[in-house]
Amino acid sequence: MDSERDNLLRRLTVVLQEGRAASIDDLLEGLHATDLLDLVRELDEDDRHLLYCSLDLRTAADLLGEMSPEEQSDFLHQVGNDRAFRILEEMPSDEAADFLGDLPRDDAEGLLKMMPPAEAEGVEELLEYGEQTAGGIMATEFIAINRKLSAQKVIDQLRRTAPEAEIAYYLYVVDDENRLAGVISLRDLLVSPPDMLVEDFMPDRVISVSADVDQEEVARLTARYDLLAVPVVDSNQRLVGVVTIDDVVDIISEEASEDIYRLAGTQDEREIVDPLKLAAKRFPWILIGLVGELLNGRVIKGFSPSLSEVIAVSFFIPVIMAAGGNVGTQSLASMIRAIALGSLTIRQIPAIIGRETIVGLLLGLASGVLVGLVAQIWLGQWQLGLVIGLSMSVTLALASVMGTTIPLAFRWAGRDPAFASGPFITTLNDIISIFIYLILASLLITRF
Repeated sequence: MDSERDNLLRRLTVVLQEGRAASIDDLLEGLHATDLLDLVRELDEDDRHLLYCSLDLRTAADLLGEMSPEEQSDFLHQVGNDRAFRILEEMPSDEAADFLGDLPRDDAEGLLKMMPPAEAEGVEELLEYGEQTAGGIMATEFIAINRKLSAQKVIDQLRRTAPEAEIAYYLYVVDDENRLAGVISLRDLLVSPPDMLVEDFMPDRVISVSADVDQEEVARLTARYDLLAVPVVDSNQRLVGVVTIDDVVDIISEEASEDIYRLAGTQDEREIVDPLKLAAKRFPWILIGLVGELLNGRVIKGFSPSLSEVIAVSFFIPVIMAAGGNVGTQSLASMIRAIALGSLTIRQIPAIIGRETIVGLLLGLASGVLVGLVAQIWLGQWQLGLVIGLSMSVTLALASVMGTTIPLAFRWAGRDPAFASGPFITTLNDIISIFIYLILASLLITRF
């Protein structure tokens, strides 16, 4: 595969340098826009300029839709507003709005002024929606049919309108006021008698979202009901757009990337390559960890009389801290996943907390018995083994509960639960684990 790509790159470079622009379309025929973008990134600036100016408008529009905002800005400056406008006309409305939304205001306004008033108004309406809402990612090219039409008339209408639609697998049924009444598939249409009215064979229930719904909710609905597209309605239930499956895949990828970036202490891919910004983003979480570990040190200092009597108690402090942190992180990951998938209801929360508590106790008992036996073998002190066993049981149960409840608390506070990971949960578990361990150690050492 790499050899084919390298060969194509060499041939493309030769064609560009020899000025044979007419041969480019034949050379790139059938090549997906994603693969073309990989080739573009290998070209030098002069060859990129030649390619941008030589591509047919449809191919250029597909390529533009795959680019990052920085690459789109470079593309615009390479080809100029006139060619960019003609390419923009070939793009679906949602991709055109995304492109204009990422441009500097002057460049975006310049392109909007070149568009026909009706098209410019439609794109401007999309730009008014929040970037991460259903309205912000929807396309306005869809097929709407009146519920009073017959199946045959709908087929006739499709021949005229389908080429302009973003997706033609679903046909959206509306009433005379353009209010969404139902949705039918092409299969529903083709197997219905030609003279049967649409309202007589369309399903009674339709899944739709409001234009201001968060894009994550759109992705959850699409996955839950196995949809290829989700219709978007306004406050009066009028159909205003459609979110297609390719947008949903982008949403899922984007949200997963955001969670990973937050684990790295940032919210932006671009900050990962900037050491100063990345360090500034990570420092508050590192500071939380430092403060927490200093508190741990203060806790340990407060129990120094007990530790001085039985110095072996301190040998197992790292074991207690590591076990609590690991179990808490596992529970945290399960809860964040449940929240992200939208599969969590309020009624389920008590049962989940109870389940995680039992899991933590079982893990604590098993780990406590194992480490307690090790303490007995190493030191010959069954009392210390008992202390460690009890401590592990209690701390792992609490770690599971915290790993479950902390993301919920973040969610209720309107913050992303992914922020609960990393230093926050680890530091909190360390403090509580050490405190419980040393309390039990002091009590039992005094007892025995």
